[in-house]
Amino acid sequence: MKFLAVGLVVIASLAVGGRAHAQALPTGGALALDLGGSYTVVHANAPPAQCGCFYMKGFSASVAVKTEHGLSFVFDYGRTNNPNVNGDNNNITLSTYMEGVRYTALRSRRFEPFGEAMIGFGHTQSNYKIDANATGFAYAGGGGLDIKMGSRFDVRPVEALYLKTDIPNAVNNRQNQIRLSAGLIFHLTPR
Repeated sequence: MKFLAVGLVVIASLAVGGRAHAQALPTGGALALDLGGSYTVVHANAPPAQCGCFYMKGFSASVAVKTEHGLSFVFDYGRTNNPNVNGDNNNITLSTYMEGVRYTALRSRRFEPFGEAMIGFGHTQSNYKIDANATGFAYAGGGGLDIKMGSRFDVRPVEALYLKTDIPNAVNNRQNQIRLSAGLIFHLTPR
């Protein structure tokens, strides 16, 4: 819960401070500030000593500072949960806090495909007896597509990331996951 509070404070401070700064920038300025929110699904590998994979559902939120040349600096927070992993009444929640870069090479009037790479940390909370609450290194790489819907927002129909976490799990301390998201991007600096 403490990590959630810290993440929300960071996002809120960036949004408020960025919005004040963004208002000082002219339309089409060198920097732009975007806020994103998405529904997120993570396909995760099985808990220690069990077979099979499982899904976790939740949300992700991001703050991106975009430059004129297609490069963005991104902070991303994600939180996903499964209350009944493999039908055994065990639950797990994964929170990730990552930052990195996003590059949009083919910008057009309507479609903006992008690639991104981020690093940070992940934190799990669960009712498993082994390492119920643990934190470790996380990194992600992948891409997605934004569709412009006007000067104030875009639709992001897909963002797909390979998400790797090194969180203690009493077996190999590595988790290989696929994270899929879809949502909206709000431009605090009009385009």
